[in-house]
Amino acid sequence: MVLMYCSGDALVTALKCWCSELGLILALCTELNIGFVPYSPLGRGFLTGAIKQRSDLAAGDWRLANPRFSEQNFTLNLQLVTQLESLAAQHHCTSAQLALAWLLAQHPHIAPIPGTRSVVRLEQNATAESIVLSQADLDAIKGILNRFNVQGTRYPEQASALLFGDTPAQAATA
Repeated sequence: MVLMYCSGDALVTALKCWCSELGLILALCTELNIGFVPYSPLGRGFLTGAIKQRSDLAAGDWRLANPRFSEQNFTLNLQLVTQLESLAAQHHCTSAQLALAWLLAQHPHIAPIPGTRSVVRLEQNATAESIVLSQADLDAIKGILNRFNVQGTRYPEQASALLFGDTPAQAATA
């Protein structure tokens, strides 16, 4: 987990359904009585189901260098999307909407911010709030996630080295 920002009001970090740290993050938010703002909750587009093969990404797309999108890991990680799409079809929604609905059901003060370049996708994502998931649905999704081992790290090795660096101390001012 990469802590990006924490104020007295909210924790902001990258998170998606396939993030194993979710329970710890939500427990911390509850303990501190703060909200949670996960960005990139759709796995950099992976969990949308729109990317079925690496060639769906444009030449030069930075995700081609992302370990989760690598030749070696892509097909394996796509299996999770396929399972979520099957459950989403039962709810007449997209896998992106299902992933967002599941995330919204995890904590009362959560506000995921999925990125998009499309107004249509923005409108689709917004409807995730109206999707009602039963406890059986939540358990089914949790079961899928628990059985699935995401392949590849979140960032390339060179970028990962920069994530956990200490913030330099500031000189005391008079």
